[in-house]
Amino acid sequence: MMHRISYIVLLLSISLLSYSQQEETYTQYIFNQYAQNPAYGGTKPCPDIKFGTRVQWVGFGGGPVTSFFSYNVAVGYKNKTSKSWHGLGVYLVEDRTGTAGQANGFYKSTALYPSYAFHKRLSHRIVASAGFFVGVRSIKSGISQDHSDPAMRPVSRLIFPDLGAGILVYNPEWFF
Repeated sequence: MMHRISYIVLLLSISLLSYSQQEETYTQYIFNQYAQNPAYGGTKPCPDIKFGTRVQWVGFGGGPVTSFFSYNVAVGYKNKTSKSWHGLGVYLVEDRTGTAGQANGFYKSTALYPSYAFHKRLSHRIVASAGFFVGVRSIKSGISQDHSDPAMRPVSRLIFPDLGAGILVYNPEWFF
């Protein structure tokens, strides 16, 4: 019983020390899989360029807006008999809600992620890939211009490194 209580206390104390994060919201992510998994970089034999914007709550001011740009290319891929090759790319995303002058605040997150992926052919049709993003994220937020509440800072900005990794096994008909 004491072991169980100490385990629960440990889990609760870890949750008090952790920080949450807000990830961008995507629809139709199947069309930009590279944004979710850096191992997709270099899966196509030609350069892959994508950009888009997702606007929520159209017609209402300050609704969430997510914009992205991605580019990745296969390096060392000669043809379908290549045994291994590399993928290089970059992913840029901005997520914002509200506007700086609004009384209820704003949130803006901007990130830049260069990436690298290694692809290895396992058989004639099956390829395994592993990749990683190493980037930087900037988050700027503000609650309000009303300084009457000392707990609410008018504007805060964080800049920090951000890492991401992924693996992928695929062929022309399926992937996981």
